[in-house]
Amino acid sequence: MVGRVRVAFAVVVLALAVSSIIILALSSTQVTPKPFLTRRGFGYELSYFNVSTLNHPVVIFRGFMGSAPVPFTISLFAITPRHMYTIGYYSGYGLVTVNLTGSLIRYIAGRWVSEFNGAFSPSLIAFITYGEGNRTWTVIATIPYNPGWVINQKPVEITVTSGNRKLYRISPKASLIFILLRIAEV
Repeated sequence: MVGRVRVAFAVVVLALAVSSIIILALSSTQVTPKPFLTRRGFGYELSYFNVSTLNHPVVIFRGFMGSAPVPFTISLFAITPRHMYTIGYYSGYGLVTVNLTGSLIRYIAGRWVSEFNGAFSPSLIAFITYGEGNRTWTVIATIPYNPGWVINQKPVEITVTSGNRKLYRISPKASLIFILLRIAEV
């Protein structure tokens, strides 16, 4: 009888040890969410996720030259049916997060919903600029979004990764026509 109790005790301890190891292994494994939509533009890629660590809509800009993070600046604009608004100017090293919770972006999203009942998905326009020495590269990204995400504060994350592909070198002589053609092409 004592032998059976010892064997049962050993089996229980072994089962607990194995389950502890499995739980530790699973808890340390990073689960990467999968995007529900991915789009590519010239010099950038957009990924849309149904989850945000901040519990409200955000746009995350990631800037690279090759595979290394670099300092960059972002000029972000939003368009209504009749106007273009400046959302802001941002800078960072490898990563910049822009919250879509401000009163201006909520007003703009509300205009789209009130005038078109959500029939259109407007876009944000971002001018992402990198510099190295006396050279400058600019990526022009159009970022479609659903105005309902902004109005309802849905936790959506839009990731804009740029710099992994060849970038245009923009000199002071670059024409507005070239920039508008790049926007229209996307």
